[in-house]
Order: sequence, then C-alpha cells, then structure tokens
Amino acid sequence: MQPSTESITTLPTPASQPPGKPAMPLFTTLEKYDAEREETQGLVLGDEQYPNEPVFVRRPDAASEDADNVLTVVYDGFALPISFHGNWLAA
Repeated sequence: MQPSTESITTLPTPASQPPGKPAMPLFTTLEKYDAEREETQGLVLGDEQYPNEPVFVRRPDAASEDADNVLTVVYDGFALPISFHGNWLAA
C-alpha cells in the first residue's frame, strides 16, 4: 500500500503555458503514511483549499512521533485567485 493519489487535483493548462509542459498539480489533503503498518491517514481540506509543502516540527518533550506537529500554509482559492502569486499591477 502506498500514499493515495486521489488527493491530487490538476489545474487546467493556461493558454500562456508552453506546449508540452504539464499543468501544475495541487494537493487537496494532508496525509500521513505509516510505513510499518502500511496505513494512510488524511485530513481532507475544504473546496478551493490547497496546502503548501508541510514541515515536520519535533517537540522536545514528545513521547512519540504522533505528539509532534506538522505545519503548513493552506491557500484559499476563494479569497485569492490561483494566479495571484507574483502578479502585481502598477498603481
């Protein structure tokens, strides 16, 4: 068993994207894969919510891996359009 691929959404290819270049995939869940048990647990995000790459943060006093934290920024497509990043207009 491997981590699921059902949580991947692919955006339509914009007209300005060079031919042959694949559309950018966006993930719609955060998942934890337990290699020893071959189990996947996931947190499904809401519509138009896409997590950035998560970062594992170990707690100094954690008794187990599950007591640690995973941090990520979740992009909200309802608040800002997907193409918002890096698009600035002169005032």
